[in-house]
Amino acid sequence: MATKIRHYESSFTLDDLNTTCNTDEDDIGGQLQSLEAVQNTNGVKTTEAIFDKAKNTGLGNVTIKKAPSGTHTAFIMTVKTKVSISRD
Repeated sequence: MATKIRHYESSFTLDDLNTTCNTDEDDIGGQLQSLEAVQNTNGVKTTEAIFDKAKNTGLGNVTIKKAPSGTHTAFIMTVKTKVSISRD
């Protein structure tokens, strides 16, 4: 699997994350596969996004929503939040 990783600021709103991930899908040429709230060795919190370049259809149609039973995590306005990823 050919992947590309991006990191997003922990201060992003849910709308920021949706817009940026959709734009990055088009730019990278691969579907968003996962989101994970991470903290690097310097203590900086980011949301890590993994894109799969082998899956290159239906790009720019991803929807990220807050979901208590979500299998992904993201920092939404600096708060670690469970989210779901779906396609329109």
